[in-house]
Amino acid sequence: MALSTPARAESPDISAQRLLASWKEDDSGMRMIAEVIASAFASGMSWAGTIEGHPVYCPPSTAPLVGKQLMGILEHFVAENPDAADKTYGFALSASLSRAFPCTPG
Repeated sequence: MALSTPARAESPDISAQRLLASWKEDDSGMRMIAEVIASAFASGMSWAGTIEGHPVYCPPSTAPLVGKQLMGILEHFVAENPDAADKTYGFALSASLSRAFPCTPG
């Protein structure tokens, strides 16, 4: 006979602050995970991220953005916009990428 205990469904801590904290840990594995999350998010946004039909950001064509760069951009954005620290990392990354790599009207 299997016994089960009630489980609570809690949302995971996916704030910008938590992602940055993971990136700053001494654990190289956690740093790598944070950088992969940022890279995957930015890559997806560059392919399909739009607001009202306009790209959220326009990545540079000279070289691909890497996780360490993206986390640095996020860190800088959160330092300048402390209210973004408690927002989801997706919100904060979108805003930081939009500010760092704005699209020029064509």
